[in-house]
Amino acid sequence: MLRLLPPAILDNQEMNVKQLVILLILTVGLAFCRKPETAEATRMVVVLATGDSYVIRGQEKIKATVGLPVQQEDQVEVGNGRLDIQTRGGNALRIRPGTKGSLREIAGEAGLKFELSKGGVLVSARKQAAQSDVQVITPTAIAGVRGTSFSVTVNNEGKNAKVRVLDGAVALSPRARTKKEIVLKGSTEGSLPAAVEQAIATNAEIPADAELTSRPATITPEERAERATLVVVSPEKFSEALQHADAGEMGMAADLLSRERQALLANVLPELRLDAEQVRFSSAAEVASYYSKVSSVVMKDGRTFSGALLSESPDMIVVHAREGLLELKRSEIQEIR
Repeated sequence: MLRLLPPAILDNQEMNVKQLVILLILTVGLAFCRKPETAEATRMVVVLATGDSYVIRGQEKIKATVGLPVQQEDQVEVGNGRLDIQTRGGNALRIRPGTKGSLREIAGEAGLKFELSKGGVLVSARKQAAQSDVQVITPTAIAGVRGTSFSVTVNNEGKNAKVRVLDGAVALSPRARTKKEIVLKGSTEGSLPAAVEQAIATNAEIPADAELTSRPATITPEERAERATLVVVSPEKFSEALQHADAGEMGMAADLLSRERQALLANVLPELRLDAEQVRFSSAAEVASYYSKVSSVVMKDGRTFSGALLSESPDMIVVHAREGLLELKRSEIQEIR
């Protein structure tokens, strides 16, 4: 016998079915409308590339150029040049001359892990939420950070890791199972004791009495200039440049990023010029005494300038020499040595 349900129950069942259908439509619609994040979240982009700078992807060695996308597991190798790369969220790395490393992880707005094999990097990490995770990993040490600028260097064997904090705070710890950790504040430097590095190298237990220590660090003029010139393009310009690169329009990507970087540097150069005016040199020897590294710039017209190379771009370099702060066009330069 067929039993009819009361009208109230039928109405409730019809309402439940309608609600389920609406929920299903909304879910499917949101899935299709949601902006894909994986392409940008797991890539960086080259903002500056000079000299012998390369990105190694599998068996392919790619000459680094402005606008080139860099992805997880890519290796980077810099000879006598510089390489600036950044995430959409504003975490940036300057890969210094003589450096090798790899992008171990690029995770959206918050995560970035760079494995440093030799040489050095400068990190500019944006101020982020507590879940952020920006790290430089060496064969023996891990430097983790939130919202700061710092540099990490190792020797050609990947040893003697040294962390210098320009501002903010960095947690330094051995790359081993241990709770040992030290927080380095601005204008400080830290490294692992020799006994700790030796234990890690030989897979031995870290001595219980080994203490991680920090010491004051004088931030050099080169470091101040380097931090100032590691500029970060906006998320919108980052996304636009990647769209051009993905479409094979590398020239447009490079032009967009170069123009953006030059505009940002225009705000920095007055500060560098002001700093330079506070220091007057009477000879090239005084320049060499003030800066730890000095370059000789030979112009096509025969002039030669000896000074510290503070900033570079594909079109121009900025040198602090005896004559003051000089902005020199690359088209007029014969050689930099």
